[in-house]
Amino acid sequence: MRTTCGFYILNKDRKLLICHPTKHPDTIWSIPKGIKDKGEDELDAAKRELMEETNINFSILEKHIEKCIVFDKISHPKWNKGKKELFSALLVCDTDFSNFELRCDSYVNNDLTFPEIDEFRWVDLDESYNFLHPIQQINIETIKKIIS
Repeated sequence: MRTTCGFYILNKDRKLLICHPTKHPDTIWSIPKGIKDKGEDELDAAKRELMEETNINFSILEKHIEKCIVFDKISHPKWNKGKKELFSALLVCDTDFSNFELRCDSYVNNDLTFPEIDEFRWVDLDESYNFLHPIQQINIETIKKIIS
């Protein structure tokens, strides 16, 4: 089974960072995440993917984290024919991220004209249901309870 690893990141206004995968429909967005490399720890994979897809260095972000909660892995028989699971964690932060330059430094098949991510957006948790994959939506209600 392949494991995709990522973070739900909330800013100080409790808005969620979502990313738009290049060449996907405007309605398809995601949390910053990606596939774990062989032998890589899941949390390390999430940190690496965060850097590659958003330019956010976890070691710099760490001082802004108020809460970090790791969720149970999620899989579903219909998601990639049951061969994929999501490892994710919530980062509740005390910054508006104005000191972070969001950009994607990861390219599909090393094609420098095809970044993995082409846009970033901060959305309310309720609004995230309009964009996130159903697997990623599963944790939204839990996140609402954590921050209330």
